[in-house]
Amino acid sequence: DCFFLCDCVLNFFTSIEDPESGIQVYDLRTISKTYALGWFPLDLVSSIPLDRIVCALSNFGSSEIRFLKFIRLLKVFRILRMLRIATRLEEEFGHLL
Repeated sequence: DCFFLCDCVLNFFTSIEDPESGIQVYDLRTISKTYALGWFPLDLVSSIPLDRIVCALSNFGSSEIRFLKFIRLLKVFRILRMLRIATRLEEEFGHLL
């Protein structure tokens, strides 16, 4: 969970590619706005240890179990996104390793 939270913070400072021109954007305001309106909500929800919070606050009814499964599914999407980024980085910079 800590790793994912650190990744959330780093995404606010990581350059993005302009979809129209294909040029890297380094302006922090543009990067922050794009991330906040894009992947940030999913990243934040999947980073917070909600499963532990729900466990501590409830007696585990069926609705809580469904909620925990949903949260785990969000984490899977997050991991898949990170794998896609890692693949792209390896394609771009693999020759440097």
